[in-house]
Amino acid sequence: MNRIACIAALLVVFAASACSAGDEDVKIALHVLAHNAKQTCANLPSIVGCGDFVTTYSDCDDVDVFAVFFDFDGLTYTEHGLTWPVEWGSATTTQCGLLSIGDIMDPGDVIAIAWSECQPGPTKISAWTWLSPNGPGAIDPVPRPATGSLPSFLGITDCEFVEIQVICAFGAGVCGIYGDDPCGPSAAEATYWGAIKAMFR
Repeated sequence: MNRIACIAALLVVFAASACSAGDEDVKIALHVLAHNAKQTCANLPSIVGCGDFVTTYSDCDDVDVFAVFFDFDGLTYTEHGLTWPVEWGSATTTQCGLLSIGDIMDPGDVIAIAWSECQPGPTKISAWTWLSPNGPGAIDPVPRPATGSLPSFLGITDCEFVEIQVICAFGAGVCGIYGDDPCGPSAAEATYWGAIKAMFR
């Protein structure tokens, strides 16, 4: 893609990317903490609202990155991917559902997680990923790439089994990089932001 086309695409995305404050607008944010070897799905961080997120981790040590969906009533399924600097190497991801498809081991990988019963909102940690940063970098949620008849998707299925695309995605930063503010007034639309950032890496 040439530079002019890329700038035009960015302008279109940012013009339509305001993150509205409605109750039905599902979002995802990454919560980043120092790696805990004893972390389980039974002792997940407590996140009730946007002010509970930690999206900036100043050290360059191993971290656990929690994928947190928020601003929804209930869900039965989540789907998200993650990207990070390739120099950091591979990751280990633990899912907290009944079953999962896929795994997040390398940048751009996607995982889908399902439950047999409705999971109440307004927040849900569906998985966490253990990363070993060796320098400054950003960690961002990314959608499943479009393939064949499957569209790009980053989002949830509600308790009526209706797919809801995430409208905003908030990434994390480590080792000197700032993360996004989930309480901020706007963010780039989730389905485009990861792809745009990847073009500039």
